[in-house]
Amino acid sequence: MEASAGSVRRVERPDLAQSTFSYARPPSIQGGRFIWLGVRIRAISPTGVRHVFGTAKAESSLRTPTAPARTGHPKEIVMLETIIGAMRAQIEKYSLEVLQRYPDDLFIHDRRMLKFGAVPGAQIAWVVGHCHTHLVNLGIHPDENQNVSYMTKLSSSDRFYLLKVTHSGFTLVEESREEFVALAGTPVPYHSNGDANSFSLFRGVSRIGAVTSEVIGSSEQRVFRGTIAPMAGVTALDRVALELWCDKALVKTAGTLFARTEVDWAPAIAMAQAA
Repeated sequence: MEASAGSVRRVERPDLAQSTFSYARPPSIQGGRFIWLGVRIRAISPTGVRHVFGTAKAESSLRTPTAPARTGHPKEIVMLETIIGAMRAQIEKYSLEVLQRYPDDLFIHDRRMLKFGAVPGAQIAWVVGHCHTHLVNLGIHPDENQNVSYMTKLSSSDRFYLLKVTHSGFTLVEESREEFVALAGTPVPYHSNGDANSFSLFRGVSRIGAVTSEVIGSSEQRVFRGTIAPMAGVTALDRVALELWCDKALVKTAGTLFARTEVDWAPAIAMAQAA
């Protein structure tokens, strides 16, 4: 739900059998397999049910990151659809079959990922093949950068791209496999001070917000809740970073991917308050 301006903004991730997927390194799951999508994780179960970042439904999309910085402004919508169009053009250029086999991967899952992360300053790695299309935000968190190495090992026929977003537009440039692997070295200006339960996030020497986490509910219905308090005036990319770091902290606190989580956005911290 969306709260009024100046109040806490809460986004729940509904669970399926008290299970929620979020960010972490690829685990080994007996009887199933995980395929990395960077800021999205998909699990393919033995029954063919797809789990996409948060909850699970057969052949359906679920919760992606909250995208607190995006407003649905017409200019943003046009940009988003133009990016999707450029991606589709590359798929068609190389006669990749993903739109025939799994059209939701691009038109639902990737669109939601881009709505979250395709903000000015963003660098997004994209791999696409006959059976998949995967995105990862670069330069946000060290773990995310490393995902590009997993993404180069899916298929020999995959194509690789780097998407860069600015205030005036975007570029989508095809990369070689070697160039794509090198994207793991993209500088990450963000770092935290504190532990998983309470930390401040910095971009260089500038504090961009604070994140706290708590466990609520009964032992049978535990919920791991993160609260993000951004500094006033932070950029849209900073907000993406805050939510990603918050999600990773919740997974670390829970000690498992299979946990129910919530993310709250608190009112911005004024500079006078932070002093």
